Amino acid sequence: MSRTQRIRALAAASVVTALVLALVVLSGPYLRYLWLDSLSQTEVFWTLLWNRIGCVTLGFLVMAAVVYANLWLCERNWPSRGPNAGPVEVEVRGTRVVVVGRPALPWWVPWVLALGAGLLGGLAFYPLATTWLTFYHRVPFNTADPLFGYDVSTYVFTLPFCYAVLARLNLACVTALLVTGLFYVVRGNRILLHAGRIPPVVVRHLMILLGIFVLLRAPGFWLDRLDLAVNGNGLAAGAGYVDAHVLAPANGLMALATLVVGLFLILYRRFDRPLLQLSVLVGVSVLGLMTVYLLPAAVQAYVVRPNEIARERPFVEGGIKMTRLAYGLDRIEEVPFLPDEPLSPEILSDYSQTLDNVRLWDPEPLQNAYEQLQSLRTYYGFEDVDIDRYQVDGSTRQVMLSAREISVNSNTTWVNRHLKYTHGYGVVVSPVNERNSEGQPLFWLKNLPPSGLPEFAIERPEIYFGEATKWYVLVNTREPELSYSEKATPFQGTAGIPVRGGLRRLAMSIYLSDPNILLSGAITPNTRLLFDRDIRTRLHRLVPFLEQEPDPYLVIHQGKLHWIVDLYTVTNRYPYSHQAGGVNYVRNSVKAVIDAYSGEVQLVVVDDKDPLLKVYRSIFPKLFVDRSQVDPEIAEHFRYPERLLKLQADVFKSFHMTDPEMFYNREDLWELAQETYMDKERTVEPYYLVMRLPGEPEPEFILMLPFTPKDKDNLNAWMAARCDDEQYGRLLLYRFPKDRLVYGPKQIEARINQDEDISGQLTLWNQQGSTVIRGNLLVIPIERSLLYVEPLYLQTQGKTRIPELKRVIVATAESHGDEGDGGGGNRVVMRESLELALAAAFGIVTAPVPVVLDKGTPRDALNHIENAEGALSKGDWKTFGVEMQKAKGILSDLSQAEEAPPPPQKP
Repeated sequence: MSRTQRIRALAAASVVTALVLALVVLSGPYLRYLWLDSLSQTEVFWTLLWNRIGCVTLGFLVMAAVVYANLWLCERNWPSRGPNAGPVEVEVRGTRVVVVGRPALPWWVPWVLALGAGLLGGLAFYPLATTWLTFYHRVPFNTADPLFGYDVSTYVFTLPFCYAVLARLNLACVTALLVTGLFYVVRGNRILLHAGRIPPVVVRHLMILLGIFVLLRAPGFWLDRLDLAVNGNGLAAGAGYVDAHVLAPANGLMALATLVVGLFLILYRRFDRPLLQLSVLVGVSVLGLMTVYLLPAAVQAYVVRPNEIARERPFVEGGIKMTRLAYGLDRIEEVPFLPDEPLSPEILSDYSQTLDNVRLWDPEPLQNAYEQLQSLRTYYGFEDVDIDRYQVDGSTRQVMLSAREISVNSNTTWVNRHLKYTHGYGVVVSPVNERNSEGQPLFWLKNLPPSGLPEFAIERPEIYFGEATKWYVLVNTREPELSYSEKATPFQGTAGIPVRGGLRRLAMSIYLSDPNILLSGAITPNTRLLFDRDIRTRLHRLVPFLEQEPDPYLVIHQGKLHWIVDLYTVTNRYPYSHQAGGVNYVRNSVKAVIDAYSGEVQLVVVDDKDPLLKVYRSIFPKLFVDRSQVDPEIAEHFRYPERLLKLQADVFKSFHMTDPEMFYNREDLWELAQETYMDKERTVEPYYLVMRLPGEPEPEFILMLPFTPKDKDNLNAWMAARCDDEQYGRLLLYRFPKDRLVYGPKQIEARINQDEDISGQLTLWNQQGSTVIRGNLLVIPIERSLLYVEPLYLQTQGKTRIPELKRVIVATAESHGDEGDGGGGNRVVMRESLELALAAAFGIVTAPVPVVLDKGTPRDALNHIENAEGALSKGDWKTFGVEMQKAKGILSDLSQAEEAPPPPQKP
């Protein structure tokens, strides 16, 4: 091969390599743009892109200029100037040294090194884009910190940006020092060999760079001074006495000292006296050691500790105030709750709607029942069970529902996983408090296709976007998509990215690391790519700056399925606020509404006063919509998020104490109530209830959580978050009197365990080969008393486990002081239903309460038998067994319905 041919081959290989690298690098941004375009949110792409390009360009220019300028100075300072330079005589502190000069660096070397440094600078400046955007669009919080009096926005937006800029300037300075030092070492070893000393011009250059590096520490110390308001060592949060009176002045002093030292190093030749130089360096070192380490410890030991509460009082007070503001605890309305009126049949009758919505089905056993009774196909499953409220027959009813999502084994073929089994189908809905004759859930919506009450009618049951859809799919291909009926059900929406030509297919293959997209013959001109179908991933891609509620919930609205996800604005930079879960400020300012069929995302603002959200809305003006722009019927399903209440309650355990001295002494610490669930002790989770709050005329949907004193099991308060309409977001705290004993969940469970009838029955069931599952113990406030309800489930120990609701335990307890044990108001009873348990607990004589029968027809039973026969012909024994069991249950219910007695009157 001739030289010309080799050059051409090398050039061709270089071009191909460059094209491949360009495809690999650009496929990601290209697909992200198309993805955002499918959501009509290209504004997000362009805003971030231009700011990132600006930051990368700035970083490249700064780093390249710094390195090139220093290399130019190095060459200028060096005696060898020409390519054929001969011996050079150099004077080093009066000593004449003859050195064989080295040729000057080739012209391209400084440019290459500057280019490499510029690339490093671009990478370092790339993350600065988001920090810059929030700094540029910052808005005030209109709240000042207690130490310096600056607005909170200074700590949330300005300080992080200043720290980020300073870190990158330090990187540029360190890079210049390393490159310059390396140059002098490599080029100057002959001078060092002959003279043993560094030339003055080299020393001056290095000292200037070192001086600049030290100068950059001055603003760093000043920022550290301000940062004490966020990361101080106060007893509550933020800065304490030592931080405010020692470390803050010390950081200011160190900023001044490093400024002096930096200038001293830059101008060291004017102070060419070794003793003076040594004195300055030693003096600054001693000053830093004393002010940062020795003096704070001494002040803490001899000034603060002898009278700590007096010294720390204003700082504790500031920490309490700012923490309550940061977590929204200042909005809690405290109400005394005196449980001095025993429950009676008359009171229960007034609270009938509360009793109609007592949750007897826990999510975990109910999900297991759904899996066994309603998955119906091997490729369907239930990822989670959600709780919500709907209007049924003109009354608010609390229901549990779960999406029947696609569940395809990852080991299946590529065609099945990505082309055929593309979506889930339908929803299962059950009332929270009802069961059929076998103890199984009563279904208000069930089967394939979905059928049930008209309030839950679904016209678009396909679920392409959900919690379990974690892989991409291609729709409208030559391979038919399959649903429950095994008939083709093509995608009819406009979601996703059109696949189109070969270049786009190549980019998709590279981005998703799957060559089948490029090679498959099933793709047509109408094929669309759906990826990021997991709703949590989808939201993270769209709004990575917002935290997510870990449990999305499903809503049925006008025949369509929608996911609602609570989103939070958070920061860990709020001054004088206690950190919990890695943050010290949180607001649930946004609700995401995602169409389960099309993947369309609406980001609905529910708190337009949040300063963090104002910043994000300023950065992305088209990203969010006001609450008035969302369908009111969807907004009716907004609820207070569990994660937020848990976080607020966790902080409130200590910060309910607003008196600094009480807080300092830890006099009234609380804990979240504990319970025993499935034989394991755990913290009570927040639970939703439809109930009438004390003093309110109508029942409403609330989220509730009980508290106990630290290391005690009795209740001392319960917190309620209101979820409905105008009351949304209001927090109520009901305190029990300190001189009254109010039983907590663990104490009630101990009483249940001590009941001979109940414990004997549980032992008998366990001996008969069944597993007894004790559900969540719910504490339900009614009027001026408490009702405790715990469901019991039985589950076989075989391979097929279907939890069945068999018993309901009801307990009551009159509060009492030290003078008594509660008298006759303390009762524990176990019966087949809540109605019978209440009747037994309060001595109400009623007719036998029939179980609620599932609304099946002979035609439904026949359909199940036909499905079972079809499954049997395919060897699908699991589906065969489930379908036959469903047919048997319907026929059994129909048989019992003919002899069922009339329902009793509710107590």
